Amino acid sequence: MLNRFAGRPGTALRALCLAAGAFAASLPPAASGEDALNVFADGGNITVSVPANAYDDTSKLYIVWGAADHGAEISAWPLANRRAYAGTLSSAAATYQISADGIPAGSVVRAIITSDVRLIDGWVSLGNGQYVNTGIKGNEAYGTEIKFRYTGANQSWASVIGSKLDNFTIGRRENNNNQFYLRYQGVNGGIPAFSWTDTSVPHTILVKHSINDGKGHVNGAYVDGTKVTLSFLTDNGKTRTGPAGAIGTDAGDIFVGSSNNGSGASSGRYCYGEWHYARIFDSSGGDLRHLVAAVRGSTSSPEGVFYDRVTGKVFANAGTGTPGYDTAANVTETIPFTTACSAALPMAMTAYWTGLGDLANVNDPANWACTNAAGEEVAGACPDANTIVFVRGATNFNVPAGQSLSYNELHFENCSLAADSDWRGLASVVTFAPVYALQYLDAPKNAYIDTGFAPNNNTRVVFDVTVRGTLESWFGVSDDSSGNWWKTKVFGVSNDGRGVYSGFGNLGGTAGSVAANGRHTIEFDKGVFKVDSATHTTHSGQTFQLSRSLYLFADNRPNGVNTKDGTVRFHSCQIYDNGTLVRDYVPVLYGGEACLFDKVNREYARNI
Repeated sequence: MLNRFAGRPGTALRALCLAAGAFAASLPPAASGEDALNVFADGGNITVSVPANAYDDTSKLYIVWGAADHGAEISAWPLANRRAYAGTLSSAAATYQISADGIPAGSVVRAIITSDVRLIDGWVSLGNGQYVNTGIKGNEAYGTEIKFRYTGANQSWASVIGSKLDNFTIGRRENNNNQFYLRYQGVNGGIPAFSWTDTSVPHTILVKHSINDGKGHVNGAYVDGTKVTLSFLTDNGKTRTGPAGAIGTDAGDIFVGSSNNGSGASSGRYCYGEWHYARIFDSSGGDLRHLVAAVRGSTSSPEGVFYDRVTGKVFANAGTGTPGYDTAANVTETIPFTTACSAALPMAMTAYWTGLGDLANVNDPANWACTNAAGEEVAGACPDANTIVFVRGATNFNVPAGQSLSYNELHFENCSLAADSDWRGLASVVTFAPVYALQYLDAPKNAYIDTGFAPNNNTRVVFDVTVRGTLESWFGVSDDSSGNWWKTKVFGVSNDGRGVYSGFGNLGGTAGSVAANGRHTIEFDKGVFKVDSATHTTHSGQTFQLSRSLYLFADNRPNGVNTKDGTVRFHSCQIYDNGTLVRDYVPVLYGGEACLFDKVNREYARNI
């Protein structure tokens, strides 16, 4: 019989049969563009084609890389995975090269043009129609601290910071520049809740809920470090003297410079002011946001923005108009930040053998069909040292002596290979073991394979076979010891001389005939029996778990193994357990002996 044994191949076997973990580090020139950039892998360099006017006078060009694509913002990529173009960018359209040396296998490479964001020691002003969306919900925040100066440009109510008005808002009272109110958790905070007298300088407002920052600021509200007395009148007439829990009760985003009416900034409630910073705290007192004043873009006419020290991202005006900024402020820190242009290049290529070129020259591009990581064809290409190579259906695939064949990963499927091929060029091969993929295996009479898997009502088997007779056992198992193996406690399909028989749970029967000659895909999927995708028989209403394992080329019965008179020409078999592939058998020649290899468990089934 054919038996199962564990056998994990060495380096040479792994490279030839079922290599895993590929790296493809370079592509023949093939553009992959996003926004305004085109990116190419060109030998050992990354080439970036940049159009004119794609940047300002603070811009820099980087390539970044990683196992996954982190997007167009450079702050999302680790510092160690960034490499800047060392030269000067031209104002005209140009092409730049940055070395790809040291980029790990399988990386996604992205080219990013960035513009510096410059932190300033002054303020950014927000006015009519201008606000910043922090992205933090009212019911996520447990406190906030802001430093700003109200400029008094409007006379109506103004929302300094908040989500929905009655859920959380700090605002300025109508016609009183120095009087402010606080609303939180649906409770009106009184008018005024607190005030200051000097409106010519910036002030800080701190509200803490259920947290102590270790600086004497316990639950409550503070103006310039001094706690203010708050009186909150609740619906039942009782007085609430201090906030507790999250700031707000709603899941609306907190805005700076206005409040959130659910679909945007509250009309007419914009706060005219000069902002130095805005912080929002979590339940432990840690920062969810720490927005500080900054500018970005051209040095001659920059844009006022806020830089978040927590996420490393820029938060810009979400409303209308252009915010102002303190032109006299000093720049305290310069941080690269993405402006507009970026493009990703998946560094991978897969090559498939076509055999349409010079068969004596494996490096003839006509022998290969190559695709990049996006599945797009790369014209005129052939595999290089960093390509995943699939050779499928090739007969006597040969590597002539003296040719370079240093592929990183090589798969053979349904191939018969020339034994005298020269494999010394494979970088991962130290010694070559005589293992060859076979197009088929003829299982002799009375031979079988114990799959070690006991099927159930969720089992699916896909069996690729060339039918050569009417008496062939394809796969089967039964737990029944009463003699009714063909209709109770059974799972299997065979060609039994009276037609094709299929048994499923406590149901059995014949499903017509299959042509005596020809290759067919036999599929038994949760009781649905198909031949070449056409349904022949459907068994239903069965729930079972057999205790015995499924055999290939035979029926595994309690009273012994049952085989048919015919031999089976086997090409492949996949077994799925409730959608999960648990066995994947292919025929191979190992040490001159035909056997099967399970690609899932990396085990051999061989003649003994």
